Amino acid sequence: MNNHSFVKIEKHKHSSVMAWLAAFQKCVQEQDYEAGMLLFDEQLVSFGTVTERSYSLDHLVDSQWTKVWGATKGFRFHLEDTYLLGDEHSPTVVVATQWSSTSRCKKQQLRSGRCTIALVKNTENDAPYLAVHTHFSVVPDGRVTQE
Repeated sequence: MNNHSFVKIEKHKHSSVMAWLAAFQKCVQEQDYEAGMLLFDEQLVSFGTVTERSYSLDHLVDSQWTKVWGATKGFRFHLEDTYLLGDEHSPTVVVATQWSSTSRCKKQQLRSGRCTIALVKNTENDAPYLAVHTHFSVVPDGRVTQE
């Protein structure tokens, strides 16, 4: 494997990346903003489904997490369809994966999406990595409009 290609993530080879994904998934499911913040660097660039962009962790929490996490349930990463650029020894890794959740409204609509997460080795706390970039979006509905 060269470090310039995405590879399918493997539990036994990429345990610290899998641990980060599992920890963040749990934070979303439990709406644990404080624990989620420990997985992110203070200075970041993020794009989301609700907020166009965030340049700080506080802004990401206020403008994206607090609006989305409480409106969904059952959030999970699709680890069987997760790809990694870099390896356990790389100072930076990039994760590309699918996710899904269900809305908490009466219809309980399935929400499917994809995300890209850039992680850097962490020296600040017990988390193996800190996210410095995330881009979460819902799967497009396939409609193309021309105005």
